[in-house]
Amino acid sequence: MKKSMKSEKDCVKSSINDFVIYNGALIKYTGQEVNVVIPYGVRSIAYCAFADCVDLLSVTIPASVTCIGDAAFSCCFNLEEVIIPNSVVSMGHYVFFGCRNIAIIEIPDSVEMLGMSVFDGWAYIKKYVLNVIKI
Repeated sequence: MKKSMKSEKDCVKSSINDFVIYNGALIKYTGQEVNVVIPYGVRSIAYCAFADCVDLLSVTIPASVTCIGDAAFSCCFNLEEVIIPNSVVSMGHYVFFGCRNIAIIEIPDSVEMLGMSVFDGWAYIKKYVLNVIKI
């Protein structure tokens, strides 16, 4: 049976100790929570910061983030929901590679650079909204 998102048991707030942050860049998530809220003040999510967090169900990105690096969430096989704020202007290559359980995602129109194969490996996508990207 699949875990439901944000059950009472899973709504424990991520500890600041679960994040490796250097000069505003989230380098690595080391926690075990399935629903993660990235701390406000993080300005970028680095290469492979959440890669292979196979139990991760949802991530909330704060409005302080402007850049999501290459493969940041790659192979998070159970990831269902990512909330991307309008502050994000750049998303690298393979950001959600292999995140086969994301069903709905919206890329805000603030995104000016979208890397290649961002959606590669998705099996169950039902809807995605890709707002106009300024060229």
